[in-house]
Amino acid sequence: MYAKTYGVCVSGIDGYVVTVEVDISPGLPSFDIVGLPATSVKEAKERVRSAIKNGGFEFPMKRIVVNLAPAHIRKDGSSLDLAIAMGILAAQQEGKHKKKQSIQWNHHVFIGELFLDGSLQPVMGMLSMVMGVTNQGLENEHSYISMVEDIIVPLGNQEEATSGSSIPVYGLSSLSEVVELVEHPEKKENLCVQIPMVLSKHKAEILDLQDVKGQVMAKRALEIAAAGGHHLLMTGPPGSGKTMLAKRLPFLLPPLSREEQLEVSRIYSVMGLLKNGRLMEERPFRSPHHTSTLVAMAGGGQPPKPGEITLAHKGVLFLDEAPEFRRPVIEVLRQPLEERQVHIARIGMATTYPSDCIVVMAMNPCPCGWFGTEEDHRCTCTAMQIQRYQRVLSGPILDRMDLVVPVERPTLTEIYAPKDEVSTEEVRKRVIRARAMQAERYKGTNIGVNSHLSHSDIETYAKFSEEAKELLDSAFTTLHLSLRSYDRIIKVARTIADLAESEGILAEHVAEALSYRQVQEGL
Repeated sequence: MYAKTYGVCVSGIDGYVVTVEVDISPGLPSFDIVGLPATSVKEAKERVRSAIKNGGFEFPMKRIVVNLAPAHIRKDGSSLDLAIAMGILAAQQEGKHKKKQSIQWNHHVFIGELFLDGSLQPVMGMLSMVMGVTNQGLENEHSYISMVEDIIVPLGNQEEATSGSSIPVYGLSSLSEVVELVEHPEKKENLCVQIPMVLSKHKAEILDLQDVKGQVMAKRALEIAAAGGHHLLMTGPPGSGKTMLAKRLPFLLPPLSREEQLEVSRIYSVMGLLKNGRLMEERPFRSPHHTSTLVAMAGGGQPPKPGEITLAHKGVLFLDEAPEFRRPVIEVLRQPLEERQVHIARIGMATTYPSDCIVVMAMNPCPCGWFGTEEDHRCTCTAMQIQRYQRVLSGPILDRMDLVVPVERPTLTEIYAPKDEVSTEEVRKRVIRARAMQAERYKGTNIGVNSHLSHSDIETYAKFSEEAKELLDSAFTTLHLSLRSYDRIIKVARTIADLAESEGILAEHVAEALSYRQVQEGL
């Protein structure tokens, strides 16, 4: 007896369809799963056996072979439990329509983990799985997956699955309900109700820039970073407001589009971090502790999982007290800062995670925090300690910071002054206008914001006035800039011009961009 069903697994953050072939033949009772299954998939044998028995069905005491195709891709997780169980039931033709059963069951994709009592339990990565089914059908309309009529998932995953699928999704609570649905398609409307994904009416509390006293230059740097997607480094003594400023950056960014919501949500779905199965509505803000490991930052492990820089995709990654991180953890950011991707290679597999985020670092001038500050706080660090502390951020990492801004402690006058008139809402409107100009300028290209410009793109899209060109050429010679630094100054100047709603880059735009680079050159 032979039957075929379809399940789904996750590789990296992408879902892919797995063909589950089941063959039941006479012989000594055995249950083997082949097709490069991980330990979690091999353990499905005991879950499936008990779930079938306790679900009111007969488990065949024969030789059972389950093949998971494609066989060259490693399968991990418990999402194949339901597909394997349905394949076994189809092979022994448990339903009433015995001759047609295996054909009918080929029109479904089964996703879910089984408990021993036959109940269906939610699994992580559901959004990526249903998007993988939908995309695979769209890419090849003549493939087997294009014949799929619906996707059957655990009831707890239905809302999440519905948001990412163009195929009907049905959420059920047990194996017996799944069999009932497959054998009697006319009962679909009675068995479950489609739940459209709706956005929460609850709005997160907005952190306002008005709450930050003083720091005019730092607030301006935040605005530029948000408008052009530029990386930012803030330096200053303890208590000067670096963390307060960083936490307000996500609220300056434009709202997530529907495509961005799905892109970010599937990352969090794979990690099991989606709240109540709802799409991510706010841009992520990740602030890992300085004891984080290299794997926690970049991703990896067995099986590989996304790291902090991927969890910050389309949002902000904030590294507070950056020199306190181990140097390899900081150095692993080199490639993601440039390519906006993280490549993870392991024996037998390789995957790529997106990492298009704004990286914000904060640091003190020395371990005690008071080097070079006012006289009432005397620095207690030795020259060697200061040098070792600042060397954690290597030249290549500093070179990738578009903006470096000093953050001084506010004075009493600034503390008791009325709130700044510049609010988060006003700055966000300017950022949205600047990004709209960039979207129009880069229409038809893969460029999103100014920070994505390559060297050849700069020659096309960065138009300077004569004065601006002379100022930039003079700075290149005087400051001994690298080509990367030169390009980044131009990108920042392009963003400043967009905030001023100027089509061309003027001398004052270049001068402001240089003011952030000069601070960096002095580190």
